[in-house]
Amino acid sequence: LDPSFSFTMRLISVAALAVAADWETTTNDKGQKVQSLKVEAPMLSEEDQYGSTLPPQYRCDACRAVFHHLNAGFASKHSVSNPRRLKAFEVVDVVDDICGHHFKGYGLSFRDGKNVLSGPGLKRDEPAAGGASIQMGGETWEKRLGEVCRRIVYDDVGEEEMYDMYFKSEPRQLSDAMCFSELRMCKVGPDAPSAVPKQPAKGKKAKKAKKPKTPTVADTEAGKAPPKEESMNDAVEGTDLSVERFLQRLEAQHGEAAGSYTRLRSHKEWEKLLVSIAGKIFSGRSEL
Repeated sequence: LDPSFSFTMRLISVAALAVAADWETTTNDKGQKVQSLKVEAPMLSEEDQYGSTLPPQYRCDACRAVFHHLNAGFASKHSVSNPRRLKAFEVVDVVDDICGHHFKGYGLSFRDGKNVLSGPGLKRDEPAAGGASIQMGGETWEKRLGEVCRRIVYDDVGEEEMYDMYFKSEPRQLSDAMCFSELRMCKVGPDAPSAVPKQPAKGKKAKKAKKPKTPTVADTEAGKAPPKEESMNDAVEGTDLSVERFLQRLEAQHGEAAGSYTRLRSHKEWEKLLVSIAGKIFSGRSEL
């Protein structure tokens, strides 16, 4: 791409924003009314400009953009006159078209003191009066978002599972709430502070953790029972748990790898897993 052409297009974008934006009217030192416009442009890092993959700080908005286009793409194949369910190869064709050609018009804008991803399906508050924002986009962002789209549909969820959720929903609409739950590309609230171990105050020695007491022969003869390790039931006694948290605790209890019980599965796979878990729970209780 000719650099002069790119620069010209940026000037045209700025001019278009200036026409559409709200100019702020003020009075200068001479008592004359003047109009001013503050235009903010994103400051691009090397990763923003040259990275082959999407920088992590834009993953949440990218996920929301993917769901926006999936909804539009699936909806375009259904109408009152054509309510039938799409076949598997048709679903693949729709997804390939969306991920390959529907992410033009995305780029970075500067809002609230930071760079944010902007484009179709991503609602942003308009700049304050007297302000405007420039979007820095291009083919790089189109390719990055296309890769995110393919990873979400084909690797993380599955194209048939994604379409099945769309087709069975009422009204037919995929919820981008999955970006917060199953996909974990978005989060609520500020970043959690890193856990920094507290240093003991000067002049005081750190207390050593107490080791569990090993029962002696005298204890056994006196009828004292050895200390019992906390079981799964003891750990959750009186505590409400979400399904995900409960499965995570079962993973630890059964010696399974983290995420082995909580990853996405088909309906039949979930049935098999639940039967297997039930067997392990029953077996563990029968041994007590």
